[in-house]
Parts: sequence; structure tokens; C-alpha cells
Amino acid sequence: MEETELIEAGHRGGEVVITESQTELIRKTIAKDATTEELNLFFYDCKRRGVHPLDKLIHFTKRGGKYVPITSIDFIRSRASETGECAGIDDASFMGSPSDGKSFQASIAVYRHVNGEKCAFVATARWDEYYPGEKSGKMWKKMPYTMLGKCAEALALRKAFPQQIAGLYSSEEMDQADSSTGQRKRPATTMTEPREKSQYMGNSQSQERDERPISEGQQRLIRARITRSSVDDKHIRDLVNVEHLADIKRFMMNDVLEEISKMTDEQPEGEPGSEG
Repeated sequence: MEETELIEAGHRGGEVVITESQTELIRKTIAKDATTEELNLFFYDCKRRGVHPLDKLIHFTKRGGKYVPITSIDFIRSRASETGECAGIDDASFMGSPSDGKSFQASIAVYRHVNGEKCAFVATARWDEYYPGEKSGKMWKKMPYTMLGKCAEALALRKAFPQQIAGLYSSEEMDQADSSTGQRKRPATTMTEPREKSQYMGNSQSQERDERPISEGQQRLIRARITRSSVDDKHIRDLVNVEHLADIKRFMMNDVLEEISKMTDEQPEGEPGSEG
């Protein structure tokens, strides 16, 4: 099929149509590693948002061996703009410096008309939650303010327009998830007995007792680690006595990541979730 035929077959009367020829092209180019089920999910994600896979507005990627749709900040902005209710986006404001990752953060306000009133939806992205590390962070080192600002903007846009943007993540937001799923060899450790739930309720010496729920970035990091290790998330939720991962408190974060790491180390070589 000629290129013009491919384009014309993609959108008919507003409906996204994916032909057999296009499906074959997608398999060979932009979704090479997709299973049949993953490809169907990718097509569903594209169709429900009114874009064709060959438009390359939503990208097929795999994180931790699982399909994750990724897009650009420009596409997320366009989804908000299409509602006719986006009333502007502030420039990012920054605190701290990239040289001091623990204090460096970006905040952005997105405005939306709600019941005739202009409402602000503010979100903050923190460097230590998104920076993917030295090996994967070339652009982050080159343009730290731009990269962190995009993460903050995507967070704020999802808060302001959850129905239109839920489930859409920019590539910058997922860079750390890529880093956390890298093939890094860990030394074997001796299996230890699980700690009691009460030990997760504030005994970490490295954090102050911050009772706030973990941020979206921290949730993604935990999910990425769970995916990589094949740990049952119910086990983690039971350990910290919460119903959902989003209910985990920030002062528990270090302990949760430590427990996932230990459980990853305890898996024999060759089993799902083991590294190497």
C-alpha cells in the first residue's frame, strides 16, 4: 500500500481505522517487541484518544517487560487545550539547585475554568524522584530545569484534566522507571525473616516522619521496582498495612524500597524478576 493510502485509511469520518497493512508496518517499525495482546492494548489506547499509531503521538514502550504508553508534553497540552477550559499555564518556578538534588524542585500551576471560575491546579516535581542517574540522565544534566519543569507540568495537567489525561505520561516522567529496571547485578544476600508491620511505621532513621501520602513519582518508582522484581504488591501493602500503594506514607518510602530490594535479591538466578 502506498504512503498516501496508508494515511487516508488511518482516519475515516473521525474514527481511527488501522488496516492490516498498517498493522504489519507498526509491528515492523514502532512496536517491534509487542506481543499480540500488547499490540491490541496499544491500538486501544490510541483509538480511545483519537490518534492513529502512525501519527506517533502515543508511543509503544516497555518498562519492566510490560507495555507502557508514553507521549510528549506537547500532546498532553493539546488534550487539555481541546476541552476549551484551559485558562493558561504558568512558567515553572524552581527551588534549590540541580547540584543539590535533595532540595531541587519545580512547581507549576495549570488553570482551568470550573463552573465559571478560574481555578489553579498546582503540582511539584522533585529532582530526586525523577532524575534517572548518571548513565541515563544525559539530557537531565544538560537541561535540568527544562526536564524537571516538564515533569511538573505533566503532573499539574493531570490534576487539572484527569478525565482527558489520566494514564498519559511524558517520556521525561518515565526516565527514572527505565533506570530502575536496568539490568544491574546485585550480590546475593542471605534470606531474612520479614519484619513486622509495626517496624514500617516510622523507624527509618534516614527520613523525618512525613505523614503525607507518597507522590505520583514515588508511586511510579515503587511500581517499577515491583514489576522488575515480580514481587506481589499485596505483600507490600500488607507489610505497611495500607489498602492501596497510594496510601503509603512518605516516611515509609525507604523501608518499602529496601524490602522490595531484599525480596529481589532472594530470588534464585533464572526465575522471573531475577537480574542477569
